[in-house]
Amino acid sequence: MKESGNSELLRYIEYQQGGLVSNGSESFITNERDWFINSRSKIKKSLQEQLGRNESSRLLATKIDDFKGSTKFESFFPMELFTPILDDVAEIYKKIDISLSAQVTLFTSPSMSPGACTLPSVHGHTIFAGEGTMSFCNYWSKIFVSIVLGCASTGKVDFSDNSINNVIADHDIGLKVFRLAAYYSQRGSLRGFGKLDEPKGAHIERASMVQAMEVFIIAHEYYHLYLEEQYPSNNGVPPDTTEKEMELMCDSFALAVTTMFGLKHENINATNLISPLVFFLSLDLCESARLKLKPNAEHDDSHPSPMERVENINKFIQSDDFPDYMKDSFELFVRISELLRKRLDTLMEAISDKKYA
Repeated sequence: MKESGNSELLRYIEYQQGGLVSNGSESFITNERDWFINSRSKIKKSLQEQLGRNESSRLLATKIDDFKGSTKFESFFPMELFTPILDDVAEIYKKIDISLSAQVTLFTSPSMSPGACTLPSVHGHTIFAGEGTMSFCNYWSKIFVSIVLGCASTGKVDFSDNSINNVIADHDIGLKVFRLAAYYSQRGSLRGFGKLDEPKGAHIERASMVQAMEVFIIAHEYYHLYLEEQYPSNNGVPPDTTEKEMELMCDSFALAVTTMFGLKHENINATNLISPLVFFLSLDLCESARLKLKPNAEHDDSHPSPMERVENINKFIQSDDFPDYMKDSFELFVRISELLRKRLDTLMEAISDKKYA
């Protein structure tokens, strides 16, 4: 009976996953799954080259061999990445007296979009997260980390506008940003974008930034589940609260969890809230480009805009007794984003002029 019930649950999960598949992306997802199945040996070899032949790499290799997926949409890398993040997030929430009555289970989201999503239920909650989130965080972390490292490459850290612009020009970062934004404009995602170079030695800093982004995203979804339990008759929206206000509330609690995660794991991109900030600044660059390149595209007004969420981060930092260096970091990354926007706008205008010449 238990096995039968589990099979029924997985069929339901697979049905829900199917609803997350973007139109036209079915073959892409199938090809991605087939690539993993046919490339296990290459993946293991690559990981061993990066991690060395140790117990951790051997354990990971065994997991790759054994992975089957409980539904046809399950993917190895999101499950391996987001499962420990979910465990950490749940543990941190418990420390601030926020716990869920129902168990939370993680499944792969086949969605192309950068965000995760939830499926609340009295029988057990579900969080869906996948490559759409992973790829967006990874590519944009490369952009911002490349600039920060470039400004410090001479041994003397210089974050003046002139220095940032020089790094953007010297490393063709403006063109990279344009390529990312244009690709996102067409697909609403960065999955399948391909290779994007980064400076030598940037991997550790990028991994730190990506991890903190993903912690914030899972923590945001976790608080949605908490609100669903508190206000089940109103779809998790507290009384006298709009949906946008609820989203910003989930952001604020996720920011608190992200800082605590950073302190626990010595991740400065989490502690200083750099990663959530970079996530929304990047999303704003992509969305603003999409509106210019595809002015008739659908626009979702149910959620706060990326810049409204950036302002919420600013208020969060300003309203608490946070150190000045967190405020300085906020100012720096907003300024980097503004300089990137100028380059992006210039390139889009040049292409537009050429198109209509």
